[in-house]
Amino acid sequence: MKKLKNILISLISLLVFLYIVLAILYQTNPKDYFELSYKIFKSLPDKYQVGIKLFKDENYINNLNNDYNTKHLPETQFLNLKFEKIKLNFVSNSKTKYLKNLNQKQTFFIDLFENNLLITDSKGNIFLINEEDIKKKKIKQTKIDNNLKLNYVLDALIYENKFFVSFTDEKNNCETMNVAFAEVNYKFLNFKNLLTSSECGKNIQGGRMQRYKFLNKEGILLTTGDNISDLPSFNAQDEGSIFGKILFISLEKKSLSIFSNGHRNPQGLIVKDKIILSTEHGPKGGDEINRIIYGKNYGWPIANYGESYANENLTYKKSHKQNNFEEPIFSYIPSIGISEIISIPNSFSNKWQNNFLISSLNGKSLFRVQFNTNFSKLMYQEKIFIGQRIRDMKFNEKLNSIILSLEDGGEFGIISIQ
Repeated sequence: MKKLKNILISLISLLVFLYIVLAILYQTNPKDYFELSYKIFKSLPDKYQVGIKLFKDENYINNLNNDYNTKHLPETQFLNLKFEKIKLNFVSNSKTKYLKNLNQKQTFFIDLFENNLLITDSKGNIFLINEEDIKKKKIKQTKIDNNLKLNYVLDALIYENKFFVSFTDEKNNCETMNVAFAEVNYKFLNFKNLLTSSECGKNIQGGRMQRYKFLNKEGILLTTGDNISDLPSFNAQDEGSIFGKILFISLEKKSLSIFSNGHRNPQGLIVKDKIILSTEHGPKGGDEINRIIYGKNYGWPIANYGESYANENLTYKKSHKQNNFEEPIFSYIPSIGISEIISIPNSFSNKWQNNFLISSLNGKSLFRVQFNTNFSKLMYQEKIFIGQRIRDMKFNEKLNSIILSLEDGGEFGIISIQ
């Protein structure tokens, strides 16, 4: 009882001290006050953040009530699922790439090879996990040494026996887009350079990769983002720039060509039966799902259904087609912080036939969708709330499970049939 009393006294003292510090700061430097208050608030566990919002903001309660019929895992509209989380204590902390005011995240990417998962974190650390350990919910990771030197990892991809990593690097104040590859080896990954951009970028984003055969050449598709601030460059419309594009890299000739342009920040990419789909960050509103066709222009920064975050003088044309650009299959208003897209095999459940999953960062949700037969229209979507930023996901056939990369807590999210 005495110990509990001392803890309460210490906690109250700390709160009083923080209140005094914030009160003084508010009087002397309001900007620093709001920044510190935000950091303290975001450092609290989610349930405490929600409690404070419920106490302070009546509109927050209204927003919760307005989220009609949104399901929270393990429940979905037609199917109850099993949802488990496994903490990955070995994943590095890192700042998000462009939102510097966010807390440290534990960003990582998931790849499947043989009976293993390879986990690549944002700092280039690579770990091996056996599928059986995921079944047992007891993770035993093995770190695989490698020779990568980088600034920030954007994606990882296993293609046949090769392990590709896209990343940014910086030398002499020049930030570059890079791709390196290594033969898969569980002891040491000896990466060789495939691409280093001669062009300098700023806050380079994108980096998603998928294998693809183009003009009878084996290669990979690589997404690159344009400047994502409220003052976008016109790199996405410049044929001389690699940024704001989807690129094709020939593995045979190690050559680079522009596959499509007019992209803001494609964060998801899938190739299925020669159909290419990308998911792309818009500005304020205007996240997009696009069907990617060779040689087409997707409009950024001229056409978008969103608006600028802070620049009232910056507007976008509201029709892609009328301005000779490709229309998105679907545009999210408001934005969801769209990230990856994957196809779900029909064997997963007879309730989820011909379905795709789209993940989100700020939306902290999955979106189960179905397209029409020619991928020109979204037939339906179901929002499923997860509660964490979802950076990456893979479907594991052996486990018949969807594995999520949850970067708020550095955890696997595992979705399976009950």
